[in-house]
Amino acid sequence: MTPIRGTEEQPMRSIQAAVLRAQQDSAAGIGSRIVLHPGVYREIIDITNRVGNMPLTLEALEPGTVTISGSDIFNQWQPVAGMPDVFSHQWTYKFGWEPNPCPGIWRCVIQRARAASCFL
Repeated sequence: MTPIRGTEEQPMRSIQAAVLRAQQDSAAGIGSRIVLHPGVYREIIDITNRVGNMPLTLEALEPGTVTISGSDIFNQWQPVAGMPDVFSHQWTYKFGWEPNPCPGIWRCVIQRARAASCFL
């Protein structure tokens, strides 16, 4: 059986799918080079379960044109009453692999020209 490969005409559906294929190749003694087209990739990529010791390279097709963010875009921010220029958005995520540094946080707030912060 011929292995499935991403191609220019039929790219893999996610970076993680390509990484999983590369991990299988590494177990078979084959190194991998994953080439990413320009854009923002909003996914978390897990390369912690590597099998074998073959090289795995992720590179941009055009240097400087790829961002791997792992974050989501939040729309529909709501103004916070009595706090000019402060907006909030419901936080629905529960991360299971790392302890939450601020237990009980459920709302994320951003103030213009300042960093985002979260509070109860």
